[in-house]
Amino acid sequence: MIRLGITGTDTGVGKTLATCAVSAAGVKRGYRVAAMKPGETGVEFDDPDRDGARIARAAGHIGSLDAAAPIALPDPVAPLVAARRSGRPIDLAALAA
Repeated sequence: MIRLGITGTDTGVGKTLATCAVSAAGVKRGYRVAAMKPGETGVEFDDPDRDGARIARAAGHIGSLDAAAPIALPDPVAPLVAARRSGRPIDLAALAA
């Protein structure tokens, strides 16, 4: 198993683009890819254009975004702030599992 983490320090620096590219390349080569965007703000869960949905499609995920992109919060602020404002705490242990 190969595990990669793609991180960046700002919005719009290409994290989603890089994740989609690496995921799609793995799928094209016949690998089983499990890509995840654990938390996303400024979006609704069922938005088909949000980053988590794009990453899931690139990795070949079909169906619910519960595993590939489980947290979507509508307030466009830092995830911790958005979670507090929505009254929905982020369970880091559940994300790690």
